[in-house]
Amino acid sequence: MDTESPGPASSRQPTEQGTRGALFLWAIPLLLAYALSPPPVFKALPTSSRAPLMAIYAPLIYLDTHISAVHSFYRWYFALWRV
Repeated sequence: MDTESPGPASSRQPTEQGTRGALFLWAIPLLLAYALSPPPVFKALPTSSRAPLMAIYAPLIYLDTHISAVHSFYRWYFALWRV
C-alpha cells in the first residue's frame, strides 16, 4: 500500500489562511464597534468618570481633531445620542 500523506507545509497552509481570514472577519466588526461605542459609553457613565476613557478613545479623538469628515460624523453621532 503506497498512500501519500500530505506534507507538513501543505497541511499548515489551509489552517494559516483560515486563521488569517477569521481574524480579518473579526477585526472589521470589532473596529466598527470601537468606532461607534463612544456615545453610548459616555451616556451610560457619569461625567466625573469619563476621564479614563479619553485614553481608550485617544485614536478616535486624534482622527476627530485632524479629519473634518470624522469630526462631522462624530458631531452628528453624538447629537443623535444626545451626549
